[in-house]
Amino acid sequence: MKNPTLVKNMKHVKWKAIPPLRGPDPRGLIKEPKEDKQDKLEKNNGRRR
Repeated sequence: MKNPTLVKNMKHVKWKAIPPLRGPDPRGLIKEPKEDKQDKLEKNNGRRR
């Protein structure tokens, strides 16, 4: 890191554990989508049908 203030304030951060945003294996901070929620309710009664 080039920014000395950032490094001074973030000594506890494990820089090697953060995945890269660019490069040959870019994962970034991609999270897996939750599968427990349904996209649409089965019964759609009421105003909007």
